[in-house]
Amino acid sequence: MTQDGGPLERPKPQALPLAIPAAARPASEAVPAATSGGAKGVVVRVLVSLLVVMTVLLAGACVTIPWFVHRAVVDAAAEHGVTLTVQSVEMRMTGFSLQGIEASADAVHGVHLAAPEMDVQMNGVTPQRVTLHGAELLINGRYAAVTSEIDRFLMSEAGTPGGAWSPKSLVIEGSRVAWQGLAGDGVGIQAAGLHLEATWPEADHPAWHATSDPVTVVVPHGTLGPWRVDVERSSGAARVRVAFDPGVPDSSWLVILGDDKAIASLDLVVPRSPLARLGIPPALLGLTGDLQLAATAHYVALGARTTATCSGGVYGAKAADLPRPIDLVWEGSAAGDAGGALDVKAGRLAVGPLTGAVRGTVKPFDDGFRLDLGWSAAPVPCSAFDAPLDPTRPFDIGYELRQLAQGVGVAKVSGTVSARASLAFDSRDLAGSSVTFAPDVTCKLALFGAP
Repeated sequence: MTQDGGPLERPKPQALPLAIPAAARPASEAVPAATSGGAKGVVVRVLVSLLVVMTVLLAGACVTIPWFVHRAVVDAAAEHGVTLTVQSVEMRMTGFSLQGIEASADAVHGVHLAAPEMDVQMNGVTPQRVTLHGAELLINGRYAAVTSEIDRFLMSEAGTPGGAWSPKSLVIEGSRVAWQGLAGDGVGIQAAGLHLEATWPEADHPAWHATSDPVTVVVPHGTLGPWRVDVERSSGAARVRVAFDPGVPDSSWLVILGDDKAIASLDLVVPRSPLARLGIPPALLGLTGDLQLAATAHYVALGARTTATCSGGVYGAKAADLPRPIDLVWEGSAAGDAGGALDVKAGRLAVGPLTGAVRGTVKPFDDGFRLDLGWSAAPVPCSAFDAPLDPTRPFDIGYELRQLAQGVGVAKVSGTVSARASLAFDSRDLAGSSVTFAPDVTCKLALFGAP
């Protein structure tokens, strides 16, 4: 009993403190902060695992894809008869790049291509654009033999574009071509700064345009150039343009038009210009001095008839056996049946005071032409010095001799002067070209006051 008379209450037992691990607690009683941290940890671990897997896959792809591209490109080249070596492959966003490539066609001898880099732009699994940087094309052999092998290769099943690895366009930038033996031993061409663009439309043969500047031609006794050369080819038709003065490309030029079979037309325009500006060393002609050249020529094969005309001159020529400079002036025409030799008609050549008719033939070929010409100057009586004639007539046989006679004070002249010459020129074999000149002088000079 309590003091106030109420019933006495027993004290209740105290609850024992129990430490229950968080892992054993019901999910409803878990601490919110601990629950949030655990979820984040799981997400992080999943992301890390995915990144690791992706990294492994990408690493494998970086190894596998370049290897696959390398193998596919080399195999595709082999199917087209091309032996290709590649040092390495680099994947790009738009395709891939091949480094350190070298290529040669089994069916085309003496042709080798090397380039430090080739970029390939892809559209899905099909190459769209191939770009070669700093390529070097080395060719060894005569023009007719090399081009014949190239034509046969392009017409063959292996050389015909097609397949999954055939590009739609090709670009060559900042490249170089070196062709040895182009027109005989010791004759070659060096073309630097080459830029070429080629496309394969629906036809088997590509349409392309190439520009190279400078271009030099090496011959046995010197070098011609530098010139600028532009070449275009489309649907079997070709156009070649040579600018002899690259600084003023429209001043002196040569244009050749043709097709897969032969040259259709040729036009040459050279206004009177110093030889040095035209890339022609006077020493190649066996002459010295400040020579100037003027020339025009036209050749056309139209139907069953072929015609050609030319005129020009070399002015101020000096030679060891000449007392003073002389001029060489020529004009002429030729005609004949298509595919045959052209007979030179109405040809005239004046070498200083000597003038005469030119006879011979011009034989065109698919890959060039050959000239066989003969010239003879009729005897000039030395006594003709006395009569003054018009100096503006370049074919006056006595003008130069009269001028010489006045300079040395000749009063009486007896005897004659004549000459003969021949020219054999083959554009397919420049080393075999030859020129002969044989003067015949029987003049006797008597000075004033001589007995």
